[in-house]
This record gives sequence, C-alpha cells and structure tokens, in this order.
Amino acid sequence: MEPPDASAPRVLHVLIVEDSEDDAGLLRRELSRLALPVEARRVETEEAMAAALAEREWDLVLSDYNLPAFDGLRALRMLQSSGHDVPFILVSGHIGEEAAADVMRAGAHDFLSKSNLSRLPPAVARELGEAEGRRAGRRAQESLRFLGTLSAALAETLDVEATLTRVAHLVVPTVADLCVVDKIADDRGSPRSAWAHVDEAKEPLLRRLEEVGLDLDSSQPAAIALRTGNPVLIPDFDAATLAAHTRSAAHADLLRDLGARQGLAVPLTARGHSLGAITFVRGAIRPAFDGADVDLAVETARRAAIALDNAVLFGQAQEAIHARDEFLSIASHELKTPLTTLLLQLDWLRLQVAREGDESHPRLVRHCETTERQLTRLSRLVNELLDVSRVSGGVFELNREEMDLSAFVGDIIARERGVMEAAGCTPKLDAPPMLLGAWDRTRLDQLITNLLTNACKYGAGTPVEVRIEGDEATVRISVADHGIGIAPADHQRIFERFERAVSHRNYGGLGLGLWIAHRIARAHGGGISVESELDHGARFIVELTRRETAQPHAAHGGQPAA
Repeated sequence: MEPPDASAPRVLHVLIVEDSEDDAGLLRRELSRLALPVEARRVETEEAMAAALAEREWDLVLSDYNLPAFDGLRALRMLQSSGHDVPFILVSGHIGEEAAADVMRAGAHDFLSKSNLSRLPPAVARELGEAEGRRAGRRAQESLRFLGTLSAALAETLDVEATLTRVAHLVVPTVADLCVVDKIADDRGSPRSAWAHVDEAKEPLLRRLEEVGLDLDSSQPAAIALRTGNPVLIPDFDAATLAAHTRSAAHADLLRDLGARQGLAVPLTARGHSLGAITFVRGAIRPAFDGADVDLAVETARRAAIALDNAVLFGQAQEAIHARDEFLSIASHELKTPLTTLLLQLDWLRLQVAREGDESHPRLVRHCETTERQLTRLSRLVNELLDVSRVSGGVFELNREEMDLSAFVGDIIARERGVMEAAGCTPKLDAPPMLLGAWDRTRLDQLITNLLTNACKYGAGTPVEVRIEGDEATVRISVADHGIGIAPADHQRIFERFERAVSHRNYGGLGLGLWIAHRIARAHGGGISVESELDHGARFIVELTRRETAQPHAAHGGQPAA
C-alpha cells in the first residue's frame, strides 16, 4: 500500500468548554466555514474536560471564561498540564480586560468575543497553522535525536543478534508500541528476529509471535515489503485487514491481543541485498502513521541495514580469519615434519663426509652448511606461520625458568655468528657478567634471533651491536645495525602483522618477525620500540620484566611500547 497522502483532508477534532448548548451550536456553525470537516464535543465541568483530554488528542480547544463551577483560566491550565500542544482560544461574552489579559499571559493563543464570532474561522486557521509548525519542529528534533541515538547504539556492536535487539528496543516506545525486526536466512545461517513491546507484560505473546515467524511468500506486511522493496502501510487493522495480512486466525488473534491497530513494514536493504524487514506497530492511542513517520521509518531501516550488513560482514570475516589460522596451523605442523627429517639427514650427511675425508670434503661441507642455513631459515618461516595461528587464537603461554640473560644472549650470538658474518655483520655484545631473571627460554631465543636476523637483513655489511642492561625490576636489550634505517612514519606500522618498511621484492620474509617479537615482549610484561631514521640504521629496544608480574600483559593486541 502507498504511504498516506499528506494533502488528504483530515477531521478537525475540537473540544468546546461551554455550559450553553446554544452558544456551542454557534461555534460549530462558524467552524463549519473551515475547509476541514469538524467533529466537536462540548464539556462544561472540570471532570468532563479531564476525561476528554485523557481519551484522545485534540486539535483545538475553544473555551468560555465564565462557567458555573469552572472558568477559562482553569481550563487552560488543565490543557497545559495534559501535555497537549494545541491552540487554546478563549471565547466569551462577558469578561473584563484584566481577566482576558491574565488568560492571554497564561498562554492562551487568542481571545474572541461571542458578539464577533466571524473572526473565529480565520483565527482558528492561523493558530492551527502555527501549531502544526511547532509540532513539525518538535518532531524533526525528536527524529534527529532518535536517529543519533540509534546510530550511536548500533556503532557499539558488530554482533548480529545485538544489532537486531538494539533496533527493536530503540524503536519502542519512541516510534511504535511494538517493533519486530526480521533477518532473513542466507547461506550462512538461519533466519533471526528480535522484538520489543511497550508493555513488558506482553512478553509471552511476543514469544508466540516469534514462533509464527515470517513467510516470505505470504501476505504479511514485512514479506510484501521484502518482495517489493517499498514500505507497506496498513492504516487500520480491522478484522478483514488482519485476516488478509496474517498467516492464520491464531496469528490474527495474537496481533489483536498485542493491541495492533496500524502497521508499517520497511525493508532492510544494504549494497543491493535484502537483509530483512522492520515492522512498526501502533495501538489505538497513538496517532496514525503519516508521511513524516514513513520517512523516519525508512531512515531507521537504512541505518539499521548498514549496521546489520556490517555485523554480517564482520562475522564472515571472523570465520575467514579462523579458517585461515586453522589452515596455517595445519600447514605449519605438516611442513615441520619433513623439515625436521631433512635437517637430520643433513647432519648424517655431514658426519659421513667427515668420515670419508676425500678431496671433495671441503666443497661438500660448504654445500651442507649452505643447505643447513636455508633449511634453518625455512624452518623459522614455518614457525612464524604457526605463531600466527597461536597468537590469533590466544594460545601463547610462557614457560618461565631462571636463567642468566647475559650468557643466554651470548650463546645465541655464538650460534648465529656464522650466518651473521656471512652477511658481513660482525656481532658485538656489551653485557654485564651476569644478569639473572625468569623468562621463557624458547620464546626469548625466538625474539633475539628475530632481531639479529632483521639487523643482518637490513644492515648487511655493517656491525650489529647488542647491549644488555637492567635494574631490579626490568632488563633492557637493544640490537642496533647501521643499515638502511626506518622512516619515523613507519615506526609503529612495522610491528603489525605482515607489515614491513620496505618492499618485499627487495627483502624477503613474511613480515612476521617483529610482530612476533612484539607479542613475546608483551607476554613477558614489557614491550618493544625502535629508534631510527632513513639511512642511519635502526636500534630496537626490548624491555622485559625480570620476574612474572601480578598482572602480566596479554600476549596479543595493543601497540608497541614507545
């Protein structure tokens, strides 16, 4: 169905506070000169006026000043207390100027004498226009506040269920008395829905409504909206309309019990895909949906669809990352077995060459050493890939043991000396005679080796300087080269996964060494940073706690220590 026509004539509901039926008749006659059809009700007591204000929204109040047990000033205050912002026009035959002024100062919109009722139609038309302008301004402000709140709330989550629930609970009671948000099924999951009702006691009925569900081929308003891509307005859920737009008699009874009197369904569409629909339902007390309501509902659906689409995409990305990490873990484990076998075979071959002692011995030894270096490098790359899945999954436990850091780093440098000197990098170690602490031996070996390898790669042909110092709580290890250096703009980025400061075409590797080193340092309660400029080498500084702290840093997330 089409949205309501804002230009269509509406009925003007007028409340007349008057003790004389004859005078009320005169007012009705003058009101009939207006372009709108008029429905007027007369009340003459405070109790009758209170009941009328509680019963419905009024467009206009016309009040006499003098009534037997009531007066115009009291009637004005009752209208103001009720929260209705409608024109109040005082119509009286006998009132002094001072009393009329009091009523006008109190907030009456106009004052007319019963002897000059010809002024009534233009005065009413003017005040109705001004009241409509005030209402339009308030509605626009309320709509902007609602949409701002909606956007802020939806920005806080990337969970599909939370997104659906937040939309439903924000729509109620601001826009509707009942809201149902349906997400249609896709190839990654079953259909889902969320709902909210202004009356919490209706919860059991809402659960039954959820069981009814959404049939995309039915005449349910949400199904029609999804098929057409347009809003569907049901201005009156009378018996025939309910039967036409529900799936069964029980479904119709359920909506009737929920107080549904009018409905508006809007599709949820993002990037050209239909994600679901939002159904807004109002009861009898609410005003009818109009063009502004339809516009607000469409904008609500647009923002909700973007948030829902983002949540779905995020879920798919998480699944893809999980699948990737699982593949890396399996692939790394599978690759480690043949690599270990190859290294063992290589050791056996070197032993056999040493025993033979023939003239080809030096050449074979060199080949064996070259092959060993390449296999060791390949094994390191495989371990880095395995660490990607370990760290991403939060599996990065430490096994701290008491050790001498100075001797430990010295042993690593001795082990790597051949590789470093082959790159033209002479290692230099400046460390105290002994520096005790508790660290994970395997992970610390990995961290130091990664930094030494990095220094040889980007500072080939220059010395590599390693310095160790510490106090009672922390130790500081720095590894410096004199190579190509790193631009200050890249100092943070190089510690991210798969990132590097130079092109991979010129320098090999996976871009994981510094990322893993950073995670290892954080797991030890410390961090890693870099001091460098282009063409002036780089100094990487690692800080570690000497003992496990009461609240150790997480092994993942965060930024390197500055």
